[in-house]
Amino acid sequence: MSSRQDVQARSQSYRRARSQPRNDWIAQLRSTLTADSQFARLELVEVAYGNDDEVESAKQVEALLAKYPDLKVIVAPTTVGIVAAARAVSDAGRSASVKVTGLGFPNALKEFVGEDGPVPIFGLWSMPDAGYLAYKVADLLVKGEITGATGETFTIPGLNDGKPYTIGPDGVIVLGPVFRFDESNIDQFDY
Repeated sequence: MSSRQDVQARSQSYRRARSQPRNDWIAQLRSTLTADSQFARLELVEVAYGNDDEVESAKQVEALLAKYPDLKVIVAPTTVGIVAAARAVSDAGRSASVKVTGLGFPNALKEFVGEDGPVPIFGLWSMPDAGYLAYKVADLLVKGEITGATGETFTIPGLNDGKPYTIGPDGVIVLGPVFRFDESNIDQFDY
């Protein structure tokens, strides 16, 4: 394999790997929409990929708005996608009728949150909690209280609603539920 082919192959593999969490979130969304009665009136009409590119994400949102004039909600599971969706909905003058939610950074979304904005609520993992979890895991590893083996469980007081964490494949630990940002608290955060 030439060095150019090798770089292309690695790049494609990297993009696929980065998209897996997104695809997992979409699968969970589909499952939740069918299993949870509070979402019985919602219909997932289409999944569109913006590929973590603001321009491509905006194009996808504009296409959805044109294709589905009665669209009510856009869920964007990426920090790039939610900003692009919020901006596209706002620019289209549809903030009152189309709401946007998903994962995002407070500073990037402040202008879209509020009574007149398209984003009533969104989430992201708490950066202080992520840092605390990393610190506590390192501490437990250094002390030999955990080994980092797949399937191993441990509890961190004050995190994950007191439920134990489970170490996943490749040492992955999921922080837990996202922190919810809305008009009442968004100005308290600067990141």
